[in-house]
Amino acid sequence: MRLRLLCVVIGFFIGSINLDFIFGKIMKVGCANNDSGSLLSKNERIIKFVSFFIKAVLSFFICRNIFGDTIGSSAGIYGYIGTMLGRDFSVVLKRGEKY
Repeated sequence: MRLRLLCVVIGFFIGSINLDFIFGKIMKVGCANNDSGSLLSKNERIIKFVSFFIKAVLSFFICRNIFGDTIGSSAGIYGYIGTMLGRDFSVVLKRGEKY
């Protein structure tokens, strides 16, 4: 049980990282601070999808490689669940991502 919780915590902190801001600065698209309530453009939606996909895959493989021998391949799924929670309840941004 403790290892599963640890996988969720690892995924939570990976999910809290704001890759949208980094990718937005590189591609010069301002999707990180779009709180005006307007719809996101196609480029902004692609950046948000790619950043979440990278975080989900990263947490899945980290948790599966560290704890896979002990609790099996479900460790990656617990890491993914933590990533979803970290994205929605970010401790770094003090709010979740808005779509």
